[in-house]
Amino acid sequence: METQTHIAQYDLLFIFSHSPYGSSLGREGLEAALAAGAFDQNMAIIFMGEGLWQLKSQQDTVDAQRKNHQKMTSALPMFGIDALYAQASGLDERQLDLSDFYLAAKPVSDETIGELIRQAKQVLSF
Repeated sequence: METQTHIAQYDLLFIFSHSPYGSSLGREGLEAALAAGAFDQNMAIIFMGEGLWQLKSQQDTVDAQRKNHQKMTSALPMFGIDALYAQASGLDERQLDLSDFYLAAKPVSDETIGELIRQAKQVLSF
């Protein structure tokens, strides 16, 4: 499932690894990413583990009594944030496919994720 990726160095690397609606972390992370994007930061976002659900199409948040993050997440490319990565092993574990997402993300291996983290100047985890 993984495609070969040139490992770029980013000033800011955001990692979303928590469920988008289990806490405020998902929303806070998106707000921080959009703010950084507004200042033209060299940045990327990795969605891994439970954070992959952030990209799932047709999210129903009525039962969780949370505001849906889809509009905020959809705005990432408008803020110049187009380096979006999805953990390939996390996709497999959750039986998710890239076609399940409303925003394009490049599948990457755990090894590539480790390299992205090592090369980033700052890592923010949500």
